[in-house]
Amino acid sequence: MGEIEDITLSLVGQLPPTPRQVDLRPLLPSNYLEDAAQFILDHPNRAFIITGFYIPTPYTNPLPDKGSVETDGPPGAYFLGEALRKLDYEVTYIGDKHCTFVWQGVPGAENYVEFPITSWKESEEFADKLLADRNPSIVIATERCGATRNGRYLNMMRWDISEFTAKIDPILNKHPHSIGIGDGGNEMGMGNFIEYIEEVPHPMIEPTVTRCTLPLLGKSSDWGCHGVVTALSKLTKRDLLPTAEEEGSFIRDIVDRGVVHGTGRKRYMVDSATIEETAAFLGRLRGVLRKEGIATRE
Repeated sequence: MGEIEDITLSLVGQLPPTPRQVDLRPLLPSNYLEDAAQFILDHPNRAFIITGFYIPTPYTNPLPDKGSVETDGPPGAYFLGEALRKLDYEVTYIGDKHCTFVWQGVPGAENYVEFPITSWKESEEFADKLLADRNPSIVIATERCGATRNGRYLNMMRWDISEFTAKIDPILNKHPHSIGIGDGGNEMGMGNFIEYIEEVPHPMIEPTVTRCTLPLLGKSSDWGCHGVVTALSKLTKRDLLPTAEEEGSFIRDIVDRGVVHGTGRKRYMVDSATIEETAAFLGRLRGVLRKEGIATRE
């Protein structure tokens, strides 16, 4: 198994990955992150990056009429986009009205597109026009809730968040070169595992059916994104990873502006990892680059 994959799937405190990640990993190539990085490099020029997972706030059921976006998603999406921009890609971030505030004033996110929350027919039409107008060479979704076989969007609490979630799935479904990054089975792109994922212990009533060309796993989706960036760094012989300071600053900034932890609370964390633990994780990834003789930033 690949070293980058081992690090990206590791839990803080050296605990094992979750059962579904252990069960699903054998379905992927041993070096699936490096394969994905090469796939990206084989399709240069324009990238779509889709993210933003709606979290009800306060985290109660029934759902409130307002919410925010989860900390897992935007940081990984942003620093993956920054890595691609350094490789001369034009990057467009895509979310919905609950995600828009995250990208306002963020350097490099000027091409952000707010996908409307509307019917399936109108969503298909919007996706078709966006693909035709922007003509991306690669589409990447990370920590974005995907539609189930019943056309619903379910969070890990099994609550239906459909009315708060834009139907962006057609972009991934229609594009021939796509990547989906997830950690729970309900993210866009994890539909590649649908037959298998329903046979293993899983909290989802209806896992997503939204597929992609290459599905990728991470302990968190953000850590999956950083794994891709590490693989891109390895292949291009340059350190494209964010520094611990850059990562921590981005997380603090978006939380201060309203992004929430998966619990719906204000926490400077991505899933189970604190900013300090993410810094240690980035250090481990840089250790891989140093083994390759690549000069690293700190």
